[in-house]
Amino acid sequence: MALTDGLNNRIAVYCPSQDRDGQSIPNAQELVTEVLSCLSELFGGATATPSQGAWINDKGALILEDITIVYAFAAELGSAVIEKVEALCEKIKTDGQQEAVSLEVNGELFFV
Repeated sequence: MALTDGLNNRIAVYCPSQDRDGQSIPNAQELVTEVLSCLSELFGGATATPSQGAWINDKGALILEDITIVYAFAAELGSAVIEKVEALCEKIKTDGQQEAVSLEVNGELFFV
C-alpha cells in the first residue's frame, strides 16, 4: 500500500480543567466538546487526549492540572481557519477564566 496525500499540518488546543486560581472549571468537559466540534467541522475530525500540565500563576504558585489536548490534522491551514481556532481559544480563555490558552500549530506553541 502506498501512502499518498497525507495531512501534514497539525493544530491543537490545550483545554484547561482549572481556572487561573487553581479552581475547577465547572463546564470544562463542555469546553472540550466545543473544541472537538469546531475542529471536526473545520478539518473533518479531531482527537482528544488527556494529559497533565503545570504552570506558574500570577501569584507565583505552581498549578498542576489535568488538561485535554484536542488536535486535528489538515492538508492546509489557511489564515481564515487559524482565525476561527484563535477565536475559539479566546472564548475558552474567557469562559475558563484563564490568563492564556495554548494553541499549537505545526509544533509551534502560541499563547492566545
